[in-house]
Amino acid sequence: MWFWNVSRTVESLDLSSNKIRGKFSSENFNFKVIDLSSNYFEGQVPIIPPQCSEINLSQNKFSGTPFSLAVVEDMSLSFLDLSHNFLSGSLPDAWVYFKDLVFLNLGYNNFSGRIPMSLGNLVSLQTLILRKNSFSGELPASLRKCTDLGFVDFGLNKLSGKVPAWIGEELLHLYALILRSNKFYGSMPYQLCHLSNLYFLDLSVNQISGILPQCFGNLTSMTKKGTEITEHYYNSTNALAPTSSFVDTALAGWKGRIPSGTQLQGFSSSAYEGNIGLCGPPVTKRCPGDEADDEDGPTLNDNEGDADETEYMRWLYISAALGFSTSFWGICGSLLLNRQWRCAYFQFLKKLKDQVYLMALRIARMRSLYFNGAKDACHQSCSIFEMKH
Repeated sequence: MWFWNVSRTVESLDLSSNKIRGKFSSENFNFKVIDLSSNYFEGQVPIIPPQCSEINLSQNKFSGTPFSLAVVEDMSLSFLDLSHNFLSGSLPDAWVYFKDLVFLNLGYNNFSGRIPMSLGNLVSLQTLILRKNSFSGELPASLRKCTDLGFVDFGLNKLSGKVPAWIGEELLHLYALILRSNKFYGSMPYQLCHLSNLYFLDLSVNQISGILPQCFGNLTSMTKKGTEITEHYYNSTNALAPTSSFVDTALAGWKGRIPSGTQLQGFSSSAYEGNIGLCGPPVTKRCPGDEADDEDGPTLNDNEGDADETEYMRWLYISAALGFSTSFWGICGSLLLNRQWRCAYFQFLKKLKDQVYLMALRIARMRSLYFNGAKDACHQSCSIFEMKH
C-alpha cells in the first residue's frame, strides 16, 4: 500500500483519536514519534524501535503478556504511555536500557507481581504512573535513585509494607504522591515533611495509623485548597505540571492534633470521619490541654453556623427571585407570543368580571331586601304597640 511506502520516509506518526482497528507493527520503519492513542488497536504491543523518542499507545485494546522491550543499548525513548489497555502479567526487569525515559504511564492495565528493581535505573524519570493494576509487595528501594521524580501514582494496587522513609529523604522534587487504596500499614514517616514542593498527598484507604506528624505545618505548598489532580501533561520541555493542590486524609487511621496553619484545617470535619484519634480544629474533639472555656470569643462551630445561615439566606433569596421571574415570564411571555391564548385569556377575564359584577348586584339586592323587610317589620311592631296603649 502507498501508505506504508510513504511512512518509511517520515519520522512522526500521529493516528490518535480515530476508530482504527487491527494490529500495528513498527518494524522496518524509522518513526521517532508514534501516537496511536484512543483507537481500537489490538494484539501484542509492537516492539519499540531504538530510534523512537516518544510512543503513546494508550486507550486501545492491546493485550497479552507484557510487551517485548527491545534490548538495545543507548535507546532514546523519553515518553512511554501504555495506559488503559488490557496488558497483564509481570513487568519485564529490563528497564536498564531506558535511562532517558522521563514519562512512564502503565496505569489501568492488569499487571501483577512486584515492581521491577530495574526501574531504579530510570534516573531521568519525572513521572511514574502505575495506577489501577495488581502490583504487590513493597516499593523497591531502587526507586530512591530516581531523584528527579515529581509525580508518583501507585494508587489502586495491592502494594504493602510501610511507607518508605526514603521518599522524603531522596525524592525531594515530588509535588504529587498518590498511594491510595493499597495495603500500606504502620505510621507515616516524618521524613515526608521534607517534601517542601508537595502539592498533592493521598494516603487514603490504607492501614496507616499512629500520630499525625506536626511537621506537616512546614508543607507550605499545600496551603491552597483545591481538588484532586486529574490532568497530567507532557510537553517539549519534558515537564509535567500540577493542576491543583490537595491532600486526601480519608480513612487513614491517624491520631493526635491536626497541624495548624496548613490545608488540613481547610476541610470540614466530615473529611476526617473514621479518624477517631484526631483532635483539634476542624474536628470537634478537643486535644489534651486545650481550654474548655468558650466565653472568650466565638468558637469555630459558631462561625461555621453563622456562615451556614448566611449561605442559606443567600440561596433562599436567589431561589425566590428565580421562581418569581420564571413564573411571571412563563405566563406573560406565553400571552405575548400566542395570539389565540391572549384572546382567550382576555375573554376569560371579561367573563370573570361580568360574573363578579352580577354576583355583587345579587348580594346588594339581597341586602336591600333584607334591610327593607326588617324596616317594615319594625314599623308593624311599633304600630301594634301604640294601638294597645
